[in-house]
Amino acid sequence: MRVLGPLELVANDGLVPLGGVRQRMVLAHLLLHGNQVVSTTRLMSALWGDRIPLSGKKVVQNAVSRLRRLLAAHDEVREVLTLHTRPSGYVLAVDPEQVDLHRFRALAEQGREALDSGSPDVAVAALVRALALWRGRVLSDLVDGGATWPELAMLEGERLDAQEQCFEAELARGRHQAVLSDLVAAVERAPARERLVGQLMLAYHRCGRQVDALRVYRSARERMAEEFGLDPGRALRDLARTISGDGGAPMPETAAAPAPPGDDAPAEIRNVTTLLVRLSLGGPHVADPERLHHAIDEVDPLVTAAVERFGGLAGPRTGTLWTVSFGVERARDDDTVRAVQAGFHVRQAFADHTPALDGAALRMVVCDGRALVLSTPSGPSITGPAAESGLSLLPFVEPGELWVNGLTRDRARAEISFRRAPVSLEAWSAAGVAGPRPESEWPLLGRARELAELDAEVDRCLLDRRPRLVTVVGEPGVGKSRLLEEVCRRLGLRSGPRAPTVLRVPPRIGDTPMPVLRQNVYACAGILPDDAPETAAAKLADVVRSAARSADEADWILTSLSSTIGVASHHPATGSAEHGRVWRRFLLNLAARGPVVLVVDNLTHTEDMVGRVVRDLVASDERVALLVLASASPAQLEDSSRWRAFTADGAVVGLPPLRAADVHRLLARVLPSAGEELRTALTGLCRGNARFAVEYAAEVDRPGARADHGGLAVPEPVARALAVVLDGLRPVLKAVLVEAALVGDSVWPSAVAAASGLTEAEALPLLRDLAAAGALTAVEPSVLPGQVRYDFGHPLLRHVAWSSLPASRRSAVVVRVVEWLARLDCPDADALRRHFGEAVAARTPPVVVVEQRRVAPASPSGAHHDLVRDYLALVTPSSWHPPEVDRLVRLHRADTAQVDAVRGKYPTSEKNSAYLRSSASSRGGHTTP
Repeated sequence: MRVLGPLELVANDGLVPLGGVRQRMVLAHLLLHGNQVVSTTRLMSALWGDRIPLSGKKVVQNAVSRLRRLLAAHDEVREVLTLHTRPSGYVLAVDPEQVDLHRFRALAEQGREALDSGSPDVAVAALVRALALWRGRVLSDLVDGGATWPELAMLEGERLDAQEQCFEAELARGRHQAVLSDLVAAVERAPARERLVGQLMLAYHRCGRQVDALRVYRSARERMAEEFGLDPGRALRDLARTISGDGGAPMPETAAAPAPPGDDAPAEIRNVTTLLVRLSLGGPHVADPERLHHAIDEVDPLVTAAVERFGGLAGPRTGTLWTVSFGVERARDDDTVRAVQAGFHVRQAFADHTPALDGAALRMVVCDGRALVLSTPSGPSITGPAAESGLSLLPFVEPGELWVNGLTRDRARAEISFRRAPVSLEAWSAAGVAGPRPESEWPLLGRARELAELDAEVDRCLLDRRPRLVTVVGEPGVGKSRLLEEVCRRLGLRSGPRAPTVLRVPPRIGDTPMPVLRQNVYACAGILPDDAPETAAAKLADVVRSAARSADEADWILTSLSSTIGVASHHPATGSAEHGRVWRRFLLNLAARGPVVLVVDNLTHTEDMVGRVVRDLVASDERVALLVLASASPAQLEDSSRWRAFTADGAVVGLPPLRAADVHRLLARVLPSAGEELRTALTGLCRGNARFAVEYAAEVDRPGARADHGGLAVPEPVARALAVVLDGLRPVLKAVLVEAALVGDSVWPSAVAAASGLTEAEALPLLRDLAAAGALTAVEPSVLPGQVRYDFGHPLLRHVAWSSLPASRRSAVVVRVVEWLARLDCPDADALRRHFGEAVAARTPPVVVVEQRRVAPASPSGAHHDLVRDYLALVTPSSWHPPEVDRLVRLHRADTAQVDAVRGKYPTSEKNSAYLRSSASSRGGHTTP
């Protein structure tokens, strides 16, 4: 029974349907007060508050009657849940161990006791398990339906208490760097919790970021004074004084420094992007240590600001070298672009704010690569070739430039413009954010419903004449940008009073928002790129003065916007708050005169000033026809509590995966040379993701892959997108899925329990949660009696999970699973052996060598020996795609190579067509001329 999230009653055969809202509310209230008498009056208050209808008692009785029938219909449920009538109400007799709330409280109590007894490692283990039981807000489905019980707020408080105790234990272990980002998010969600604020201050302080620690204190003090008229408590004040060096209470102690990380340290292999920033001084002051110290103090906050804004992880500074890593704690599909933009941000801030550092220059490098990430008490330890490659490149970088390696360029070239560096074929200089994307070459398919919704939202905004936000939310690659592109095209076809002015904010903004503002001012005023300055100024003046509310306001707007298009002598500070206020006022004036649609492609990437303008526009209470149409992914909104709360006030249009038929049609457009069989096989791999379809089409026809007629490689953008999915899981679910990847394409609760070192009872609910998240799919029937079989939801998700395991961890898990196979004793052992044997025969992979003494059971039977042999052969697949897909790809590439050869030998269309017809006939029609 689960209440820490949506209300769920889980039996061995899946979720038990619980009926309507009132019935669920009665059950939930009884569960919260299990084994206690709950009066009928209290149940009526839970349903209706203080507005209880005359029929309220009868409604409660009917709900209880339906619940009794529901519980009686499931033998498994009836054994642990019994609903009794008492003179004053009802009591739900329940085994506390079957309710996640009671398990949470028991584990949280274990954690508290361990923390009080000075055992932070034991405390973290218990508290992490306790917090992993939460799947969202308490009874979130009922809260959305109007439930406002005081018990819910109390339980959220218990969750925060457990979080604070977990953070305290982690800080006591010296893991301040590892929990810093989680603490920042926790304080954003609960800024009035002084204990959380103090923990964040302490973590910043131990990371050497005293300024940030005191900034957190100042913000908390101002909020408390403004909202409650109170000062922070004594403990927080003492901590602030200690950090600032003014005395105060002693600093909380951290655990003794641990031994260097070894094989037992939590580790994984990750894609990591590294930004290196080197400060150099020139001229006569190059050897002046005081000047060098001053320069470092000037640059350090600029790097810190970039880290916070773009989500990197700062490593320890070494002299004049700063190292920032992206993708260490959580993968994002745009980590590479974030790193390059962080470099741009540092460069621009350095130019704007450090004019006194004559002769000082920054040299920067961004490099991508695989890295071993070890979790240590002092923070993540990152080992890989990316940083070494960057360090070797850094001495050649020109002052003020940012260079990248080849992999970084390949990953970022769609959004960043590059030019070849003068010293190496393997280095490129990042010139800036790329210009507007060309229109997509692939069609928009299967989005008629979403287009109709967005058309209706535009019309609603025109009728209501109120600023409105509509956010298109979907996973990366599902087609959000392509949908917005189509909406803009359709809006451009409108005429008359329904024809809006359409303005666009691209997915990325460079060093400054000025180019974006300039582009939109041009669009509003009808300014052409080749207009003379006088003509541009006249056009802008006409638009501003015709829309402004007064002559003074028009002058104010013109003074600022003239500098934006380069026709004024005075240039306001880049990205200044004043410039943002001008732009906001200008857009509201335009929307008062006629409809305006502002399209923001990727809302959470907007530059600070642009983001503030967007929020202020939507919050305006003026009667104007202004629609902000934005896009975001669920993970991006989850990362940003500010944007998550903001979008919740507007309309949300969900963008689900494409239907298989639409993906098939898309593949027919982007891979026209492929046969029907191959397109059908690729459709299954894409799982409704348009970007996957385009990437697979490019990989199938990649020129370099045709010569060897090899199987299908995993497109790198697809692997990165699935890494984002993997990192989006709760930590405990991710850990279980990663180790389950070594069991095979199919897993069972007992096998996953062995791989993860859990009991089967602990593994089963985690597997169900993974199935609910789409990472696994429950399959019937199973060759193991009484155990549901689970397959990976996407065949390549297992590849990504597998690839994240270092060899040392992988071999340890292999041994545990092999021992499980050796112990296996079931009537269907032969069927299971055939399952593994068939998989091995289909894949023909190399055999993994494991020491015989570690894997052989004491008294193995022949069947067990065969199981072990088959498993060892299975655990390292030679290809991560189904064999049939590889076969079809090889056929397609062989045909394509023949076609290319014939076209080179017989360039005329008549001979070419004749050969193709005969070739297709002889190969069974696989080639499509």
